[in-house]
Amino acid sequence: MTEQFSWQDSLKASLAASGARDPEQSVRSAQLATVTVSGIPDVRTVIIRGIDGDDITFNTDRRSAKARHIGETPWVAVSWYIPATQTQYRLYGMAAEAPELAEAMWAEMRPVDRRNYLGPPPGKPIKGEDAPVDAEDQAAAPESFMPVKITIEQADVLIVGDPHHRWSCARRTDGTWRSVPVVP
Repeated sequence: MTEQFSWQDSLKASLAASGARDPEQSVRSAQLATVTVSGIPDVRTVIIRGIDGDDITFNTDRRSAKARHIGETPWVAVSWYIPATQTQYRLYGMAAEAPELAEAMWAEMRPVDRRNYLGPPPGKPIKGEDAPVDAEDQAAAPESFMPVKITIEQADVLIVGDPHHRWSCARRTDGTWRSVPVVP
């Protein structure tokens, strides 16, 4: 049995229900899982910058382990839990650098967030000379700034609220989405 279920519509509705005026600005933190070259999973929280159709975007530092993992093994997983709707989203897809988004994404960032891309690389021990950099006048995105676009290929949605637990599984076949309710 195939039901019409859109993970995209469900996610946007859950984000809207979380109380934000702009659904895409609400609950912006999600967990991103990559795989190291050794095959070890690596999970961290990222700030989602956009949701557009089958694509989810965020940015990272090109010098980070996360960027390296994406370059080596582009399959990733993104997970959200939205308390307002008691819904968990597990999204799987291919991540790739999206340089066409750099200018717009950089322009939307606060100066305090831009500083992360202007100093030493992530994970480097802090030394006295590593003072915070003034990012107020940094109009163009530096080379270290890397927008990433994830094209979702599979989505699992678990709704844990009343009246019952329900899985809805959406898988893309030839560019279309097919939804199947499954046992939780």
